[in-house]
Amino acid sequence: MSRVVYLQAASGAAGDMFLAALIDAGMPFGMLEERLRRLALPHWSMRPRRVVRGAISATWLQVETIPEQVQRGLPEIRELICAADLGTAVESRALAMFEQLGHAEAGIHGVPLEKVHFHEVGAADAILDLVGAAVGIEWLDAAEITVSPINVGSGHADTAHGRLPIPAPATLALVTSAGAPIYSGDESIELLTPTGAVILTSIADRFGAIPAMRPTAYGYGAGSANLVIPNVLRVVIGNNLTASGTDSVVVLETNVDDASGEVLGFAAERCLAAGALDVWMVPIQMKKFRPGTALHVICQPEKAAEIENVIFTETGTLGIRRRSLERRILDRRVWTVETQFGSIRIKSAADANLISPEYEDVRRAALAHQRPIAEVMRAARQTAESTGENERHPAS
Repeated sequence: MSRVVYLQAASGAAGDMFLAALIDAGMPFGMLEERLRRLALPHWSMRPRRVVRGAISATWLQVETIPEQVQRGLPEIRELICAADLGTAVESRALAMFEQLGHAEAGIHGVPLEKVHFHEVGAADAILDLVGAAVGIEWLDAAEITVSPINVGSGHADTAHGRLPIPAPATLALVTSAGAPIYSGDESIELLTPTGAVILTSIADRFGAIPAMRPTAYGYGAGSANLVIPNVLRVVIGNNLTASGTDSVVVLETNVDDASGEVLGFAAERCLAAGALDVWMVPIQMKKFRPGTALHVICQPEKAAEIENVIFTETGTLGIRRRSLERRILDRRVWTVETQFGSIRIKSAADANLISPEYEDVRRAALAHQRPIAEVMRAARQTAESTGENERHPAS
């Protein structure tokens, strides 16, 4: 069975609420803090606390930072994240969220993306929220994430741009671009922040009701305000109960003859960050015998439009072919083995004798112990093969 996640945003969402919900559901706080300490940010502290919001016991993440005079733009944030050795998946996810926010801000203020200066979102606490969210998404390792309709709040909020209507312009741009369903209750307060909006819209495979699942964990992440309704973001983690075997995917294809390998590689990275399931390139011969490259992308139907925009923007192609296909998939299991090089996650197919150590874990261990990656991979595989099924992590 595959792991599915449901996020219920009846009281909106913010970056710290998302992190608190995952911590409440079992994400190790020490692991999160260790990854965030790699960022070259001024003195900050983060502490999960137990609170009650509307009779619901929840985790509130208390984040304290020192005031900064610096205003960070996208180039500065890219440099900060890329220098932190966060791992490829976390780095790509965090950069994609900041770029998504940047596009929203650029459209609102009518300036080029690289000229956008983040205000609240460029502050240290917001950077911790979004990079932390990328770490949390990696920890979830979900096959599908569903987000409920989102309560955005109502009224006005005081921001660095002045007094703005709720939802804030950047928030509205993000939910509109993602096609996210929103509503407003009686609470005259901002419930969905730009950081909360970019997290939910970037990770949602679909919006709607809770999917059929067998719950294995849940958590409540508290907001700072006490409201009439419980001010919490709820996460439910479970195993998919729908029959495994097949699902529908979209294959996007385009031929390019005027882009360098570096440009195509960057386009592939952007596609993966946007949610592509797989990306590959094939050298081809085009008309007039020009050498070219065929770019292929597999994605979920809900992600096709967003990824098409990435391909158009990054490659300069004028056309993309789209095919809808059915694929057969095997249920996967994920568990952790302890090796002489540390903890390494293992993935295996439930219906086949296939075992694959998680590359990022193997890479990190090989660098930490200065051993060949093949040696670490072999040790992880041997340990996994000798591990009994009863010791493995539940199907996810």
